[in-house]
Amino acid sequence: MRQLEPNSWVFTDPHFNHHRLVEWGDRPEGFEALIDANWKLRVGQTDVVYCLGDVCFKQQAEAHAKYIQGNPGYKILIVGNHDKQKEAWYLSHGWNEVHESLMLSATVNGRHTRLLLSHVPQPADGSWDMNLHGHFHNNFHRLQEEEMKAIYTKRHLLLSLEAVNYDFVKMDDLINGRVEQPGLPVLAE
Repeated sequence: MRQLEPNSWVFTDPHFNHHRLVEWGDRPEGFEALIDANWKLRVGQTDVVYCLGDVCFKQQAEAHAKYIQGNPGYKILIVGNHDKQKEAWYLSHGWNEVHESLMLSATVNGRHTRLLLSHVPQPADGSWDMNLHGHFHNNFHRLQEEEMKAIYTKRHLLLSLEAVNYDFVKMDDLINGRVEQPGLPVLAE
C-alpha cells in the first residue's frame, strides 16, 4: 500500500466540455477556466494530483490537451463513469497513472488510516477506513439510488468541486476535516 505524499492535491468531476452543466444551472459560466486557473495556482511541478474521475464529457483529446497535459504535477486518474477510454489512451494524454480505485496509507487525526480513493462510493467491506469519492457533485439526487442508500456511511467522504469553488484541495486538509463538504446525510453506520 502506498503512502499518501505530503504535497498531494485532489479534485473530482471536472466534466470538461460538459456545457449542459451550465445550461442546467449546476455550474457557472467559465467553470472550466476556473478549474484550470486553480490548478496552475495551487499545484507545484513535484506535487501529486489525484482526480477522482469524470474528466471530460466530449472532445476528450481536446480537453486533455487544454486542461491536463500542460498542467503541473504527477497526475493520477481514478476513472469515473464518463471515462471510457483505455488506460493507454489516458497515459498518452497527460496522466502518469490510471486506476479503477487506489488504496493509500495516511495519517488521519494522528491515526494510521487506509484511505480508498474511488469515483463512486464503495461498500464498507473492512478493507478500508475512509472512502474519498466524487460522483455526487453538490446534490443528493444520486443518494436516491437504492445501492447508494444501502452503503453510504460516515466513513464516506465526498469531494465536490461545487462545494470548494472549483478549487484544488490538499489531501491532508480534506481527510483531517479542515475542508467543508456538502454534508451528505449518513444513511447507515
